[in-house]
Amino acid sequence: ISSASDNHAKTAMSSYSAELGSMKDKLISTLVEMGDSCTQLISEGKLHSTTTSSSINEFSLNKMQCNEAVDPVPAKRDSNFSRELSATPATESILEGHDF
Repeated sequence: ISSASDNHAKTAMSSYSAELGSMKDKLISTLVEMGDSCTQLISEGKLHSTTTSSSINEFSLNKMQCNEAVDPVPAKRDSNFSRELSATPATESILEGHDF
């Protein structure tokens, strides 16, 4: 039993250990690549947000002139209205005097 255990430890376990080590290295490499990719995307996002902010400011200040004073609103007109609702005359009175 002891020799079988030693043989297993020397042959099978060493290949498992090598395989785990290889997978660990691959995982670390992939994580480093993902970290670099995320860093690049964040950097590009910051650049795009800065460009967008600049474009919005240029448009609002120079094209739309949002920083200019606005003319005062004219005074509200008073409207005369009646609380009694009008009604459409009867059909006969509308058609009276017309030959159809």
